[in-house]
Amino acid sequence: MFNFVRKGVSKLNDMINKPLEETSTNLKWLELELEDWLNSKERKDQIKADEYYRDIQDILEYKRKAIGEGGNLEEIKNLPNHKTTDNQYKRLVNQKVNHLVGKPFTVNSNDEKYTKLLKGYFNKKFMKTLKSIGKDANNGGISYLYPYYDDNKMKFKQFKSYQIKVYWKDDEHTEIDFFWRYYTKKVRFPNGTIEHIKHLEVYTIDGIRYYIYKNGVLLYDETKGNDINSYIIHITSQGNDVVEEQHFKFDRIPLIPFKISDIEEPLLKRVKSLQDGINTITTIFMNNMMEDARSTILIIMNYDGENLGEFRHNLSTYGAVKVRNTNEEKGGVDTLQIEVNAENYKTILEIFKKALIQNGGGVDVTELRASGTPNQMNIQSMYYDIELDTNDTETEFQYALEQLKWFIDFDINYRGKGNFFDNDIEFIFNRDMLQDETSIINNLVNLKGIISDEDIIRQLPFGDTDKLIENIKKQREEAMNDYTNSFLNDSQNNPPINDNDPGDK
Repeated sequence: MFNFVRKGVSKLNDMINKPLEETSTNLKWLELELEDWLNSKERKDQIKADEYYRDIQDILEYKRKAIGEGGNLEEIKNLPNHKTTDNQYKRLVNQKVNHLVGKPFTVNSNDEKYTKLLKGYFNKKFMKTLKSIGKDANNGGISYLYPYYDDNKMKFKQFKSYQIKVYWKDDEHTEIDFFWRYYTKKVRFPNGTIEHIKHLEVYTIDGIRYYIYKNGVLLYDETKGNDINSYIIHITSQGNDVVEEQHFKFDRIPLIPFKISDIEEPLLKRVKSLQDGINTITTIFMNNMMEDARSTILIIMNYDGENLGEFRHNLSTYGAVKVRNTNEEKGGVDTLQIEVNAENYKTILEIFKKALIQNGGGVDVTELRASGTPNQMNIQSMYYDIELDTNDTETEFQYALEQLKWFIDFDINYRGKGNFFDNDIEFIFNRDMLQDETSIINNLVNLKGIISDEDIIRQLPFGDTDKLIENIKKQREEAMNDYTNSFLNDSQNNPPINDNDPGDK
């Protein structure tokens, strides 16, 4: 009997201590993973970076404090407290994004039909989305593009870095097993109340499952059902009647990660302390300049002295101190003037801003402006740091676009416009930077005859070079047609002389 009970207890312990199955369909495991992720430092850092970009920075919580009684810091609420944000971080992000994707990238293929089809996908709307992805990738270390079907058309949607949790098949983060998207949505009810509903969408190779996250528990979204939802639903209709409804899935997970580097580290981690320093310096300077009467400390003579705690507190709060004169002279009021040295603040700010640019891998354009008309060598030297960072980001973005190519090829084939899965394409990023255009053009002219005219034109530092090439080809064709027509007309109007014509004899 004892052995039987012992075996039962042992079996129960094995069941309790058995690891949870780590699958996308195990709700308990998903709940625990979601809770850990919501409280993770990684996600908090991504949210913090997004807030810093949108001018929501730590300086907004700044409080004026002074040493009070007992030597402890105390908040002084009657002092000026202007919180100043000088968002150099946002400027750095915009600079790096515009350097890489400020200009549309070029798509090259050995198939003109394929190239033309690709340009239909990589339109102005896509380029706008790509810029937004670039900003989010800098803020979060990584951002995501989601290809999907809506009204039987392939579209692209950006997913924020802090919305997505990816489960990778490999340590290099190149192949996705599955991922989820977490977000909140504000819902207004008829009684006027507002509730923020927490949604979780789990994306697998087979499709999507939709959940509502409430009180730490995942519940199936009643509007979507508990079945898996297909990525593609093709509806064949006749009039208003649905004849056939076909469900399709992709052969791979529809999520394209865009990274700024292989370590997926938010840019803010490199410069946050410097950005905070800039905000603190400007805030302190502003408050010191706004204090007015606080710049003059009143010394009240022949009144009772104070202990050090009271002294520091009253000095900060009232801008006055009481002292006792042992010579038994009459009381009075004297002043101690405090001057704010603006040059000291300016010097410190310049140091912080320069350090932020250097640590963030940016370029100080103020030096370029001060140099008048810099030559190309000077420009390249000043752009050295941002070029190094951009090399990493460009490599990651090119790889991401190659992953996106498969979904575009799928859509092209799905529509019966051709099979281009095996076709190679090249993505060329046209980096945006100051250039000595005269020097570049002269160097390109010297290459004429060595490389093709089309390749020379593509290196020109202005305009849409693809359009320029098309216009040149069109002009050449028109010129050739004019020449041909002119030749034919001349031949008809002036027929060649025949020396053997009998009329000449």
